[in-house]
Amino acid sequence: MQKSCGGKVWIRALILEEEDDSLAGLLPLRAEVSHNDYRLFYLDWLLCIQYGDVSPKSVEPQVPLGLGSLSPALEEFVNFFQLDKALLSAASASAGPQPEICSDDIEPSVSGLSDGQKFQWLCRIALEDNPKPPGRISSIYPSRLWPRILFR
Repeated sequence: MQKSCGGKVWIRALILEEEDDSLAGLLPLRAEVSHNDYRLFYLDWLLCIQYGDVSPKSVEPQVPLGLGSLSPALEEFVNFFQLDKALLSAASASAGPQPEICSDDIEPSVSGLSDGQKFQWLCRIALEDNPKPPGRISSIYPSRLWPRILFR
């Protein structure tokens, strides 16, 4: 995991000695970060505080919205790395709720996209959590064409 902030880069490595299925709950974290949900990096910063890896001169990053309502993957992260619940609770107290996105927020952006861009987004959304797309899409485009459709 790597995050850059103020010219400094934080890297946390997780090395497993043996095969371990207990980390399956952490897999969705990558998708959450790719969707601009950076709460994971704040939780990692809290871990650094917990273990004394943060200088007293360090400036606290802004508390992300939605820190008080974690996704199942973020909960798994908290449990796996044994983040102090009192520390998380204290940090969450000043966090606002995660904003809900409605069609009024999206429609202006979508209307400005070309037909090709709209098509690419629809394909990505259809395949995001499902490597085998729903009926109509898979009948129109055989699986051998999906990489060309999604990554032109």
